[in-house]
Amino acid sequence: MIETTVERIFADHLDDSIRRRVEAGDWPEKLWQALDDAGLLDALASGEGGRFSGLGDACTVLRSAGGHAIPAPVGETMVARWIAGACGIELEESVVAVLPTRPDTRLTAQRKEATLVLGGSEQRVPWLSAATSALVLAETDKGPVAALVNITDKMRKDRKSITSEPLSSVCLDGVAVQQWVDLPKGDIVACENAPRMLALLRSMMMIGAAERIVSMSVAYSADRQQFGRPISKFQAVQQNLSVLAAETAASAAITDAAVSEVMRRGEWTGLADAACTRIRLMSDEIARIAHQVHGAIGFTQEYALHDLTRRLFAWRDDYGYGNDWAQRLGAQALNVERHALWPLVTSL
Repeated sequence: MIETTVERIFADHLDDSIRRRVEAGDWPEKLWQALDDAGLLDALASGEGGRFSGLGDACTVLRSAGGHAIPAPVGETMVARWIAGACGIELEESVVAVLPTRPDTRLTAQRKEATLVLGGSEQRVPWLSAATSALVLAETDKGPVAALVNITDKMRKDRKSITSEPLSSVCLDGVAVQQWVDLPKGDIVACENAPRMLALLRSMMMIGAAERIVSMSVAYSADRQQFGRPISKFQAVQQNLSVLAAETAASAAITDAAVSEVMRRGEWTGLADAACTRIRLMSDEIARIAHQVHGAIGFTQEYALHDLTRRLFAWRDDYGYGNDWAQRLGAQALNVERHALWPLVTSL
């Protein structure tokens, strides 16, 4: 039912002209309002039965969103509302950013009487310029805190990603807030876990994009005639298509497994980190083969392939590079006892 609703909304409110207007700086108001009215932006936060119970529905929405090359911060908004609900923070705006955005970033805060003074910066925050505030998770000497911070123009520097969508850096040094929420140490929504959720949801969007790329490549190769027959009949093209399909299927399988395990166990696992690693490291190969199969038409403005491959390139760098997540896996392997190494490897 959720998938049907999402597909209907995209059919009614998302087309190539919307993407081009967003690239020019417009906001997709009708698309965003339709997603919000349908409750899809609350999918992650609205689950019952545990902190991760809404993850499956959220991933269904985002997989479809990735396949449609959506030009809007759907995953970011889901995570912001999920964290806000867990922390008891009321969000007044429909678009709110989440900081930190990378697994190796730590934002700090110092308590000064009735004020919390923040410190730290982020260099790559998607869609920050579309939000007036950010939900900041920071470390203090007494444990993690969450605070809703107004983001001013002076605090951020805006640019555009390869998709021509908003991308910003932000500096929080010296920013003072009067209201915040103390979080229990090790809380599932705190600090390092926010980037992990952002990265996992972005991975699901990449899976959706990759699966559509496979479908487009198979269909095009069957239609395109060369030397009197479809190019899909040539062995070299068949080999490329098989690699494309296999890499996409493998990435999808580990991402689906990671989502299921996180929901089942109610905690983050190394499998989620492995899923974030796999699709990010394979995105280059997926895009390369797809464009090789399509040839020149794949780069034209009117053909949808570049909307998907450009987003693969942009999304792979959001919320931690592939190497960042691979290093986390390596660190886990180095920190386990000798007898636990093989079970760790086989669990991934």
